[in-house]
Amino acid sequence: MNMEKRVTSAFVWKFFERISVQGTNFLVTLLLARLLTPSDYGTVSVVTIFIALATTFVQGGFNTALIQKKDVDGNDYLTILMFSEIVAAALYLVIFFTAPFISNIYHTPELSSLLRVMAIVLFPGAFNAVQVAYVTRDLRFKVLTISSFVSALLAAAVGIGLAVAGFGAWALVIQQLVNQTATCFVTYCIVRWIPKGRFSVQSLRRLLPFGAKVFASNFIVALFLDIRSLLIGQIYSSEALGFFNRGKQFPQAVMESVNGTIQTVLLPVYSKKQDSVSSVAKMVSKTVRISSLLLFPMMVGLAAVAEPLVSLLLTDKWLECVPYLQIFAIGYLFQAIQLAIIQAIKAIGDSGTPLKLEIIKKCVEVFFLIVTIRQGVLIFASSLLICSVISHLLNMFAAKRILNYTVKQQLIDILPATLFSAVMAACVKCVTQLLNGAFVSLVAGIATGVAVYLLLCTLFRVPEIKQLKNKLFKRKHA
Repeated sequence: MNMEKRVTSAFVWKFFERISVQGTNFLVTLLLARLLTPSDYGTVSVVTIFIALATTFVQGGFNTALIQKKDVDGNDYLTILMFSEIVAAALYLVIFFTAPFISNIYHTPELSSLLRVMAIVLFPGAFNAVQVAYVTRDLRFKVLTISSFVSALLAAAVGIGLAVAGFGAWALVIQQLVNQTATCFVTYCIVRWIPKGRFSVQSLRRLLPFGAKVFASNFIVALFLDIRSLLIGQIYSSEALGFFNRGKQFPQAVMESVNGTIQTVLLPVYSKKQDSVSSVAKMVSKTVRISSLLLFPMMVGLAAVAEPLVSLLLTDKWLECVPYLQIFAIGYLFQAIQLAIIQAIKAIGDSGTPLKLEIIKKCVEVFFLIVTIRQGVLIFASSLLICSVISHLLNMFAAKRILNYTVKQQLIDILPATLFSAVMAACVKCVTQLLNGAFVSLVAGIATGVAVYLLLCTLFRVPEIKQLKNKLFKRKHA
């Protein structure tokens, strides 16, 4: 199989994985939203944030380094696995003994026990990160699709069962623990791979320079991704945090479906072209066009149908999350584009620039956090929009300097998706305002959005849409 076919296959399988897992989680969310309270979700959100930060330390950027480096061997894999498990053990002890203190800060007694149990995911997570790096290097995303989907189904069954039984927040914690453990086990059952070799300080030193910078960048991203949640939970209430995070969940699921594909597939693909910056730049340009054509209408459309969507799927008790959903939907518009650029820069061996960019972005974000923190949750959340625009501008200039991917070309690449999505949103909003009833408004709004967007793409003969049609047509008749 040639490289183009392997990349196409990788994209298809990875995108299917994201869609299937996110779809499963979405259905589970609908059920759990009816069984649990906003306060339950708020409590678990705090737990999840601390575990996410710890996971960043456990992986340490080494999984990315394993993918990016041209030549890796059994010693490299085993060294990173052993090192990651040692870090996981150390962090588990830190979390175990600091859990009561964290519980007191958030005035939630059960937070301590939830943290201690949830932190167990660090151990299978460390092993799975190395497994994923091994599979990803060969673009074997069918394996990851199967393991992720099976694990999501199993975890969903456990979570729903516990919620029905009245376990409250514990249902969400155990669900995530089962998901991570099952993913690790199922992946092993498919690939039957364990790193063979010996622990090598030399391997650690060889991977450390690249991995450390990736870790620092990832940690900053993870921290600031959830810093608003941490502050809301401490300054306001668990209920307010529940509405905030529930509003974030829908656009985040859409964004992660696209971003997960871009991040996982494109780094090894770009890395194979790392000696030719011009080739990488061309691939980035194509990625930006495709991702904007996919993500922009989904995000803008999600914001347009937010109210009937929440009312129908989550019930009216969650309507307070609507403005947060709209804020995050617009705020995540450029995430896929930014990620494609960052992955390209990493692929050519530059892990320092992404780190510098993240430091600058977060300095800007800290400023807006300080200014808005006491202005209410809604204004506090809205600062995300300004930060998103500034972040995108910084990435644009970095792409111009390092990849020779000009600002003009970047604007040209996103222009069709931007204009078409704006027209689509206006049409959807008009339709939903004219109709009564959440179900009718939602169905009519989605149908209108899809029809208008596809019509505009067809009328203006967007090349990427035409290529997709041709590929599907050929495959159908092959």
